[in-house]
Amino acid sequence: LLKINRERQRAVRSANPDEALRKQREYNSQNSRLRHAWRLKNVYGISLEDYDRMLESQGGGCAICGGPPGKGRGGPLNFFCVDHDHQTGRVRGLLCVDHNTGLGRFEDSLNLLLKAVEYLKRDVALGLIEHDSNTQQGKTLNA
Repeated sequence: LLKINRERQRAVRSANPDEALRKQREYNSQNSRLRHAWRLKNVYGISLEDYDRMLESQGGGCAICGGPPGKGRGGPLNFFCVDHDHQTGRVRGLLCVDHNTGLGRFEDSLNLLLKAVEYLKRDVALGLIEHDSNTQQGKTLNA
């Protein structure tokens, strides 16, 4: 029976892909918090309440920059990325998509991150980068 239903659903989606996509987007929009709760529990082992407490303890923003979740392929994101230790699975905090991706690119390696800091400090020492104390972002100076 399940197989028959799946096949019938595929046939309906194939016959009218635009309508199927519209319905899927509508469902996703109406159930985003429910879907998010399911993912938190099944992927990270935390409840939506745990997520909300974590976000509140971080001041409502990314644990690194304090900013909003960021943008994904489909536009602005509604939820922060759950940063976790890939070895142990322990949840560390909630990050914007840019900083979560950044940590991932550095393979969660403190050694690589410290080398990157030293690399940037070199340009600061040479006067090639000026730091904005409010945003902690550097800007390149014209040579």
